Amino acid sequence: MKKLKLLTVSFASILGITACGGGDIIHVVDQELVNELPSSPVTIKFWHCLGQEKTKNLNKVIEAFNVKYAGHFVLDASVPGGSTYDGLHSAVKTRVASGNVPALTMGYPDSFSEYMGVRLEGSDILRLTNFINDARTINVNVIEQDASGNWVVKKDSSGNPVKEDMRLGYTQAELNDFVAPYLKEGEGYQFTGYWSLPMYKSTEVMFYNYDYFMGDNPVNDDIFDEESDTDPNNYWGIKKAKTALGKYYGQKHDAYVAKLAELKEYVEAHGGVTYEVPTKWDEMLIDQKDAQGNITKKSLAKQMIDDRAAHGVDNTNFAPVGYDSDANMVISQMMQRGIPYTSNDNIESKADHLLFNNTKAEALLNEIYGCITSSYLCTKYSIDQTGSSYTNDKFSRGECVMSIGSTGGSDYQVNDNFAVEVAPVPYSGSTPKYVQQGPSICFFDNENPKITTGAWLFYKMLADPDMNTALATENSYDPVRISSVESDSYKEFISLKKEALLNYVPTITHLPQIANNQFTTPVFVGSSTCRTQMAELILRMVHNHHDAKTALQNAFDAAMNATKK
Repeated sequence: MKKLKLLTVSFASILGITACGGGDIIHVVDQELVNELPSSPVTIKFWHCLGQEKTKNLNKVIEAFNVKYAGHFVLDASVPGGSTYDGLHSAVKTRVASGNVPALTMGYPDSFSEYMGVRLEGSDILRLTNFINDARTINVNVIEQDASGNWVVKKDSSGNPVKEDMRLGYTQAELNDFVAPYLKEGEGYQFTGYWSLPMYKSTEVMFYNYDYFMGDNPVNDDIFDEESDTDPNNYWGIKKAKTALGKYYGQKHDAYVAKLAELKEYVEAHGGVTYEVPTKWDEMLIDQKDAQGNITKKSLAKQMIDDRAAHGVDNTNFAPVGYDSDANMVISQMMQRGIPYTSNDNIESKADHLLFNNTKAEALLNEIYGCITSSYLCTKYSIDQTGSSYTNDKFSRGECVMSIGSTGGSDYQVNDNFAVEVAPVPYSGSTPKYVQQGPSICFFDNENPKITTGAWLFYKMLADPDMNTALATENSYDPVRISSVESDSYKEFISLKKEALLNYVPTITHLPQIANNQFTTPVFVGSSTCRTQMAELILRMVHNHHDAKTALQNAFDAAMNATKK
């Protein structure tokens, strides 16, 4: 157990704490950095869950840090919990209980809120507001890369290290350079102020089978019965030319797309079927009906199913839309429709955190359940009650033609069978809102301002526009700085990603529609259970045959048991 630490804590408050909790540990969550480098090396422990294949650029950041602060700080990035977020979170919780904490760790806000707990003075992690606003400077080495790409301390003409006075915190201009929703996430906890800062981020997009939409689908097989070598625009000529272009994500992306455009024109001229990419949830999944319940306008999903049936195409296992995260689907629809989910407005009562057990949420669940039972929609929990099956697997097999998933997992959406393109996720009503994902960084109380300062300086290097660009793109995420997105290196990455990964993910995610409308949900002790329960609503309705009201009540009860005031 960590020793009791008392700084500027009144005798009365000590009495109050001991009266309520006996030996509860007291932390000073609002600390100050030091503006002088330590005279001997101080070890800074950074815990992460990046697998070895994903640490190339993280290791470069660590190398740069260790060169810049040689003799003052040493960054230790050993991994205590394996290569998963759950493993890391479990390892952190175990070590926090014994007082063995890192200086900083990556993770998700739901995990950080557990490290904070329900008493401000009991939080194991630090409030970062003081660090962000620290206007003092610290004298540090300037580093550069040599001809071999290794980091070295820059030297002047006399061979002496070049120094600079670097601001400890961030200027307003630097804060404005952070993507606003990414920075704001750090204020969404049970206590005021900043408690985390972004590492890199992602959101959801819709991947779709471009071949299928452009007419290369089994519905049109009957118009491709005759081959005509005399017609340069006949299907077989186009098909051969398209195939000759080779793998879609080779170096001929634009030529491949152009051939598909020719195919679409040919198919439509011969009475075949092509489709337009949907922009709204209702357009994609919800049939319009009259007062008697008769369909007056089919959804895209219904139209696709009916077209296949009319041409004798087997619809077994086919559901046009796949949504890879049940929780994201339910929560996003709540946000877009203004349905209450959770809140931090009154943290004194744990019941006030939980708002999702309401009639509007019940109606939403019934709608989603109807889409699933009609085979318009599939999710992880509708496919498999263990939640272990991914809808992108169905996508690659052609069992769905629209696959909604995280940009961080875009590599799993590509395949050799058909062209894949990407679009914003169709949204409900007039409110585009997109869930923000990706890891952040929090800082632990090590009872040593030198360790805290070293950790803070490492984060500043991690969030450097160039460093963060390399780190994020290696892991298929977006960097956290606006200047990163505008840099030549990032534009080069976008260009390569179009060619190599079949999609325009970075271009799509930085459209104002998505970039300006990302949301995060309140975090508190129990918020991770709320999210889990949103996913399991589908499990309860599809596999346990609960009605929406019962499913919501069970979810509410489970979340209440996990939530603390």
